[in-house]
Amino acid sequence: MKKQLNISLVICVSDDIRIEKTLKSIDIYCEVVIVLNGVTEQVKAIVKSFRNTNKFNLVVVEIPEKNLSKSRNIGIETAKHDKVVFYDSDCILVKGALELFSESLECYSIVDGRVKFKNDNFQSKIISITREIGIPGYALCPAIG
Repeated sequence: MKKQLNISLVICVSDDIRIEKTLKSIDIYCEVVIVLNGVTEQVKAIVKSFRNTNKFNLVVVEIPEKNLSKSRNIGIETAKHDKVVFYDSDCILVKGALELFSESLECYSIVDGRVKFKNDNFQSKIISITREIGIPGYALCPAIG
């Protein structure tokens, strides 16, 4: 029997085809709630291609408009587990990240994950430095449990 986490991973997506890499990076069986908001047909097809996966339990909810706040709220309402982790549709999960979130959420009511931003040009390097530093004392999406 494969290892399974009692955790819900919520990902909101509208037009980001990188969702495919995000879903492929999930390394442990858990519930994955995808909230399609104002989704393109291309992204809908990508998500649909994961329907029969045995890597995770996929739950898909669709709303007509692009609204990240509403999407996250719907993701929380849909999640069957008390432990909920948010990732963005362009994130790649490192091996063991969800297990670490699950363990940490046993002790803490909110957990802020570490995010490394891609920096392949001057502008993205400045943005990545700024976002990796974050705001001390605040937990920001993505990678929040």
